[in-house]
Amino acid sequence: MPLPNRWLACAALALSTFAFPACASKAERPTPTAARIVGPALRIGFDDAQADAAPGGFRFAAPGPADAKPARWLVVAAADAPSPGKVLIQADSDETNHRYPIALHAGQTWGDVRVEVKAKAISGGRDRSFGVVVRAKDERNYYVARANTSGWGENVRFYRFVDGVRTQLDDWDGTCAAGVWHTLSVDAVGDVFSVTLDGKPVLRVQDGTFPAPGLVGVWTKAESVSAFDDLTITPLAKGSPP
Repeated sequence: MPLPNRWLACAALALSTFAFPACASKAERPTPTAARIVGPALRIGFDDAQADAAPGGFRFAAPGPADAKPARWLVVAAADAPSPGKVLIQADSDETNHRYPIALHAGQTWGDVRVEVKAKAISGGRDRSFGVVVRAKDERNYYVARANTSGWGENVRFYRFVDGVRTQLDDWDGTCAAGVWHTLSVDAVGDVFSVTLDGKPVLRVQDGTFPAPGLVGVWTKAESVSAFDDLTITPLAKGSPP
């Protein structure tokens, strides 16, 4: 027996409401266009810093549980450094979860900016990661793009930290191997943040929690022992597409 017209109409409405949104995927994110650079880049290297000591010009912290160990940031010689000579390393492997070693460059604050770093995850278990920090008010309030190279999952995630509490805003799953150097970059323009890994756009996030200029830096998590080199800070035009 033919279905009544009103049943057919209901079926069509259900398909349009529920079926088609399920077809959307993260691969359909808009392709970012180039942000406009408006000033010279500031490149921070470690070749001239004293070995086996924390470099000057940074604020170091490791917010987390009360029983977590402090972070241990050191400049060390590295034969495979992207810029031959020395690199910055977070060398403590305390496995306390929700422990976030952070190194904030103590120079000026930056609003619309590109922050890029060469980084390598050396060791770790579930956490074998490195990150780029932007718009930091302090060591407990900031955004971070984090790349994980662990066998538990190779991915890039974008987090917001408010009073030390982490919220994941987006993620991307793909190849990010341990033991090799990667280039991780964040463009922050207004309330839009675009993340690239080794030159490939992987995330595009919109969030307005921290609109004001802030500090930038690098980051690890828990037991991650990671190395960093060539931290590069480039001012971008306000309102230019990130």
